[in-house]
Amino acid sequence: IRLCVDIVPNHSAIDSDWLLNHPEWYISTSEKPNPTFHFNSPDLSPVSTTSLKLEEGYYKQSAAAEVFLYEDHLNNEKRYIYHGNDGSSMPWNDTAQLDYLNTDVREQMIETILTILNHFPLIRFDAAMALSKKHFQRLWYPLPNSTEQCIPTREKFTMTAEEFEKALPQEFWRQVVDRVEAENPDSLLMAEAFWYME
Repeated sequence: IRLCVDIVPNHSAIDSDWLLNHPEWYISTSEKPNPTFHFNSPDLSPVSTTSLKLEEGYYKQSAAAEVFLYEDHLNNEKRYIYHGNDGSSMPWNDTAQLDYLNTDVREQMIETILTILNHFPLIRFDAAMALSKKHFQRLWYPLPNSTEQCIPTREKFTMTAEEFEKALPQEFWRQVVDRVEAENPDSLLMAEAFWYME
């Protein structure tokens, strides 16, 4: 019998240590992406130096918002951080979307995967297809004048194919497989995939 760990590399919890220590690792904007959003929920932050508030409509179960409010009280900084989303339905409002254009995020996730594999020989990656270059750009950094549906309110965060390729030159999963093959070759990696990426 071998134990398999299921992880979701696409996002973290909104109150995770990663978010509290590295908010720059997440897809966010400094301005409210929709003027109708209001952030009046109770503060969900476990620490006094930051506040985490859900969008009012979601908190009252009358709507679903794309972002939550992160406030850093030490630096007087606000970020509207996007909830995790694979584009197939409503955002997952208890999550925060990691930004895989950030090299630190990619390296931290690979190190986390390798650490898990030191204890468990199998990993299943939930929503793995959302981190393919094709779909990550479609969802979060859409091509100018693209007809493909992106995450709501991300229409103004366009990137050309050349800009995106420069920011993310290699498939994340190619990096993962190569590192695991080099450092823990007896491991087994499994991935959830749809959108015709099976």
